[in-house]
Amino acid sequence: MLVAMISRSCTALLLSCLPFALRDGAASELDLLDDGHANAPHAPIQKPELLTSYIKRPPWKVAGVDYGVGVPADTALTDWRDLRGPGISIVDNLVRVDNTSGVRIDSVDFSLHGGAILLFVNSPGGVVTNSKFQSTSSAGEINADEQSPDLTVQFCTIAGGADGSSLISAHGTVVVQYNWMRDFPQHAVEIGGSTNLVYRYNLIENGGTVAGAHLNYLQMMGSNVTNAVVVAYNTTYQTRQAASGEGFQLYISDGTNSGVLVNPTFAYNTMIAKGRLAMSYMLHGSSRYASSKPYSTLIEGIATAHHNYFDTTGAYGAFYPGSFLKWSLVENWNMITGRDIR
Repeated sequence: MLVAMISRSCTALLLSCLPFALRDGAASELDLLDDGHANAPHAPIQKPELLTSYIKRPPWKVAGVDYGVGVPADTALTDWRDLRGPGISIVDNLVRVDNTSGVRIDSVDFSLHGGAILLFVNSPGGVVTNSKFQSTSSAGEINADEQSPDLTVQFCTIAGGADGSSLISAHGTVVVQYNWMRDFPQHAVEIGGSTNLVYRYNLIENGGTVAGAHLNYLQMMGSNVTNAVVVAYNTTYQTRQAASGEGFQLYISDGTNSGVLVNPTFAYNTMIAKGRLAMSYMLHGSSRYASSKPYSTLIEGIATAHHNYFDTTGAYGAFYPGSFLKWSLVENWNMITGRDIR
């Protein structure tokens, strides 16, 4: 069972990689050392002027603003039609990895020839790096089935297709970092099944490009699952698109209250919404918040949202009302007014 895989020791290991300190006051020097700048790819900076007009901006190096993310500038990409290796097969615009553990997909251009999608089938431990994705297919860009846990996606540039549900779909121990995710129909990252998720150092730009879709930068699903989630040092930029929706959903969407979040942490993120009705609320917590939505996600440990910076001019607000009842909210800032958001 995947639930058994999400052990408390594994959760502790993931959280120890991110030295977040919850306290009143500014982020410490130790915290800022983990802003991702030191290990960032040598990529062009996407939005160097994004934060210049604000009264208050993050004091750390910000993904997509102070350092580039996505495919490194000096990467020589190969055509996805030329992929070869154990477990790899190509049918039409689908690249499959079957029955093979630990497959690495590196420096591949999946956007050529109308684009291809990548699917891991019974192939755990897949690693996707330094690659470019953009497909006209209705499926998501990178998908790992239930028998393919433990996916890593990093240093990639991923644009959305026609109407796929998500750019990245995975479960198990999942690492999503240093990616530029942009112009996507619905969800950036979609989690199904029990998960340890580290989601950091990404630039996430303009989701909800297809009418009738529902924007989410993160959606968690699955019945009776246990998730440990760390979302940190990401930059999101949203303007009005064909569809609206929320930013990060910090609850398990399973229609019950059987799911559990272990020490969920949302910290050191920079979120901007510009233009009328670009999105609804930027964060949706785990608490029961309305009679029409009676189920809450259970919390084990401490749930924290701290040291985040917001421009909510194109959103209803930063926090969905009533959804953070069991969360600790500390040092969350409005960059326009310079005031703390509670």
